[in-house]
Amino acid sequence: MRMLSHKKFRKYRYGKCVVCGKVLDKLSRVNTIVSFTRPSPRHEKYYEWKGLWTHKSCASRIKIPKGWGKFGK
Repeated sequence: MRMLSHKKFRKYRYGKCVVCGKVLDKLSRVNTIVSFTRPSPRHEKYYEWKGLWTHKSCASRIKIPKGWGKFGK
């Protein structure tokens, strides 16, 4: 955690919200990852995972990409 507070690691700590486009801090408690899974087209027994960083208030407004589903549903 302390490493991400250094100047040279800012590109890993800060990002843009997928929904509203505002800056988000990945170490903050206000932000979350919304996960999507799908069966792998190449391997039958494996699943692919995709995670998007958003604010908790924006998480319900994410549209599910075609071919993906919410994790656990």
